[in-house]
Amino acid sequence: MASMTVENVEGGRLVRSPVAGRLVVGMKAVRIGKDFINHYFVPLDPPPDGSLTLVYVDYQASMEDCHSAFSLRLDPVTDAMAPGVGQVLSNDSGRFLKIQDPIKGAMSLGYVDLLNGEIRRRQEHGITGVFTLRLSLTGS
Repeated sequence: MASMTVENVEGGRLVRSPVAGRLVVGMKAVRIGKDFINHYFVPLDPPPDGSLTLVYVDYQASMEDCHSAFSLRLDPVTDAMAPGVGQVLSNDSGRFLKIQDPIKGAMSLGYVDLLNGEIRRRQEHGITGVFTLRLSLTGS
């Protein structure tokens, strides 16, 4: 697993990053604004406080790319009408992990695109599926 600066890790990659004093496996996420790119970490294994909340990461900090050692598995949820935090929804725009997103001191909801790690808003329209996200070791 290669350690690199956060700005050099692509969004959507599985990485290891320190959270609350220990290395945690999660996903690199990005928020792309008009004049900026903010970098985030979404802890997946396990979330330190039991919820999926974005963790801001300085662009010059280090994180380990472990995308080849882990994989994500999506298990369909047949009885879900709406996704909960930590679940994945599918719509015409793609597949998104629903997370808690602290904005200006208030907790909001965000949606992380599983392909590129881009954080988006308001994706709960035209939902075609809801999934439970599972992280597994690939053996690499």
